[in-house]
Amino acid sequence: MRRLKGVTAIVLSAFLIFGSAGSALASEGTETSAQVTSDTADNSLEDQTENGGVTGEKGLEETAPETGDEQKETNPTTDQGETEKAESDETKDSSAEMTNPKDIATEDPAAGEETGTEGTGEETGEGNEQDKPEEEQIPKLSYRVHVQSSGWNNWTENSGIIGTTGKGKRLEAIQLKVEMPEQGATETPVEGRDPGATGLDAAEVATEEPEQPAGIEYRVHAQSYGWMDWVKDGAQAGNTGQGKRLEAIQIRLTGSLADQYDIYYRAHVESYGWLNWTANGEKSGSLGYGKRMEALEIRLVKKGEAAPTGEGDSYKYPDLSYQAHVQSVGWQAEKFNGQTAGVTGQAKRMEAIKIKLPDSEYEGGIEYQTHVQSIGWQGWKKDGQIAGTTGQKKRLEAIQIRLTGEMANQYDVYYRAHVQSFGWLGWAKNGEEAGTLGYGKRMEALEIRLIKKGEDAPAQTAESFKYPLVSYQAHSQSVGWQEIKADNDIAGVTGKGKRMEAIKIQLPNIGYEGSIEYRTYVQSIGWQGWKKDGQIAGTTNQAKRIEAIEIKLSGEVAEHYDVYYSIHMSKIGWTNYAVNGETAGSTDLSKRIEAIKIQLVEKGGKAPNTSGTKFIEGYKASDMYYSGTIQGKGNSGNVQMGGTLGTTGQSKRLENITVTLNRRTEAMPSGTIKYAVHLSKTGWTGWSEAGKVSGCTDGSKGIEAVKFSLSGDLSKYYDIYYRTYVQKYGWLGWAKNGQAAGTSKIGYRLEALQIRLVSKDASAPGANRNYYTEQRIVSGPDAGMYARANLYSSSTPYIIMVDRGNRKVGVYQGWRGAWKNVKYWSCTVGAPSTPTVSGVFKVGSRGYYFNSGNVRCFWWTQFYGDYLFHSTTYYHNGAVADSRLGLALSHGCVRLNINNAKWIYDTVPTGSTVVVYN
Repeated sequence: MRRLKGVTAIVLSAFLIFGSAGSALASEGTETSAQVTSDTADNSLEDQTENGGVTGEKGLEETAPETGDEQKETNPTTDQGETEKAESDETKDSSAEMTNPKDIATEDPAAGEETGTEGTGEETGEGNEQDKPEEEQIPKLSYRVHVQSSGWNNWTENSGIIGTTGKGKRLEAIQLKVEMPEQGATETPVEGRDPGATGLDAAEVATEEPEQPAGIEYRVHAQSYGWMDWVKDGAQAGNTGQGKRLEAIQIRLTGSLADQYDIYYRAHVESYGWLNWTANGEKSGSLGYGKRMEALEIRLVKKGEAAPTGEGDSYKYPDLSYQAHVQSVGWQAEKFNGQTAGVTGQAKRMEAIKIKLPDSEYEGGIEYQTHVQSIGWQGWKKDGQIAGTTGQKKRLEAIQIRLTGEMANQYDVYYRAHVQSFGWLGWAKNGEEAGTLGYGKRMEALEIRLIKKGEDAPAQTAESFKYPLVSYQAHSQSVGWQEIKADNDIAGVTGKGKRMEAIKIQLPNIGYEGSIEYRTYVQSIGWQGWKKDGQIAGTTNQAKRIEAIEIKLSGEVAEHYDVYYSIHMSKIGWTNYAVNGETAGSTDLSKRIEAIKIQLVEKGGKAPNTSGTKFIEGYKASDMYYSGTIQGKGNSGNVQMGGTLGTTGQSKRLENITVTLNRRTEAMPSGTIKYAVHLSKTGWTGWSEAGKVSGCTDGSKGIEAVKFSLSGDLSKYYDIYYRTYVQKYGWLGWAKNGQAAGTSKIGYRLEALQIRLVSKDASAPGANRNYYTEQRIVSGPDAGMYARANLYSSSTPYIIMVDRGNRKVGVYQGWRGAWKNVKYWSCTVGAPSTPTVSGVFKVGSRGYYFNSGNVRCFWWTQFYGDYLFHSTTYYHNGAVADSRLGLALSHGCVRLNINNAKWIYDTVPTGSTVVVYN
């Protein structure tokens, strides 16, 4: 356009030179000049277009055509119309200048150039143009945005709102450009023209430096990208087709444009609405809140002129932001300076955290590390990285946060944790620990504040970090691993009879080098090896009790502390404290530890009570033995606890006994065993103590019954069980603690004896019943069957004996060694080809009848598989089919008279022993 003006000026100069021509010539010349000017202007415009000199909107569109979705979003009709209008306006202005050469000829050349400047919007009027003030030309600012679901909107010029409000649509990209106004034809010499024509010295023209390019630069902060690179002069800032919101923007002018103008802009932001105006490269919008920019307004203002005004902030950003990952919730929304991340009152653990400084005014960053369940301190993270875990169900327990670089010189970072059972703890700052350690408590929520140095800090109301000197965790029967306990709290279960099966002990944050070591005495295993610092001692999933424990410190920590521990023992309760490796509990006593308390006390500090019993050592089988005189054999020799003294099946009486108890250590319960015997023809003797002979020593009498009892602490921890083998009865049941065992008044000899010391926490060797009688044995009609029956026991008071060879069934009531015959019948057993099964079985199911071919059997009782007791056979009409007994002709079942079959059905309990022999 400037070259076009230059050509126009040359033509005007030619008319001025020949201005003396007549009016007719002048009139004709005017018409001719107008035509020439129009042609020249058109040719000049075409030349510039070919050379790329026209920089209007149409020229830009053709130079950098858009493609894809963006091209579809552009309004070609509007852009083309604007371009055509601009070209028409330029041509019109040029024609207007040429239609009044008389006025131009009389003007100052410089003034003529001023008047000819494009964009004034006024035609040259009548009269003296030098007296009229010229309207100042301003640059043309154009901008457009790409809007969610709408695409690119139309270009907006100089001032106006682009985007949308009230529709919840994000801005995704923006383009801005500035077109400078024309400054007159003489400002830029036409190529090949004499510099002197402008009134300038040729040397001055040659040495003049080019002006710095005037333009516009801008950059945006885009979702998930952050601040993108600066772009300029119509280039795209942001992205399209990715669904990413713009959140903030910076715009600045360059070159001479920046010297003459300020550029003002403001953003309409989600949730905030219109923010205040800002200018010249300052930030507008928001950062760190995840808010979309929805609309934008931009104004170009001449320096010194009134700027647009508003209220509030032009740019919103938090000093810091943080985001928590919470149990069953996942990642929460971001929180900002002082807000609560996590939840309280819902018993939900925090599992991970991210912290960042979204737009720090100083160099530096923020670092943080977390203490995680079963992992410990993870190591430092920074600037939005994840600290903690996700998908592993592990709680955060403590945190440290610190600033780095210049930020650490300008600010302090304060933080506090909300912890299970404790609630809000006090404020920590600048890398200090916040939360808990060693208690197994979840961190549930967190608050963080960035405070300018010298400004008021949060009030300190409690300690910010809790940790015990010692922490421990018990694994209990039917409970499993319990919560971590600390500093003399009770770990385990009391009052419910549950054994402690395993334990872990550690020193969470003691401040000294060293370890805590421990070992356990386990049921049926004995002493295990030493464990330390959180390792498992004991067993899990094996149903084995811990019976004793030893705990000690090692390393530097042992020089500063003593470790004390008290245990809760079954049937005893809490013991006083053991210290520094002493044994607490019991061994060889089958006594379970149910709970424990552990504490550390500084050397010289107040210690708990360590007096009294802390450890009980049980008696081993070899610590008790007994002996006696056997009829016809003499002294038996020593028999270890639980062994048989005497004989069985040899009809030899036991005549006297001596019991010995060896208390090897002071930790073993004190006391003694006392015993008395009932001698034939004499009766009960007095009580004898361990080591003394009780009974007959001259061989004239035999023992018929015995009694044993305990004294002292021995009776506190033990029961004494014993049983006798008696003539005709065999082994009777187990007696205990002074009960008479054997017989009297019936003249039956006692032939053998067994004795056991049994911890009150251990199982009895057998049922405490049927251990004494004054009744003679009644063998019933079948002495052989009776003798055989007394070799067996039954889980009920009944036993059924089946003699296949003699085709007899006997039912006995009582117990092993003292069965009494109550029924004795003939029966029919299996034929030789289908014999009745032999062995020891149990009574099972039963029923009224079943059919077998054309016959029916009633009142059946199962004892093994398809083998049954049942009636003889009947036809379906009730008539007897085969009532024979005492034969071997069944399919394998035991046939009985129908009444006897019904008696078994009605009387003998399920589970009763059935013995079938030949």
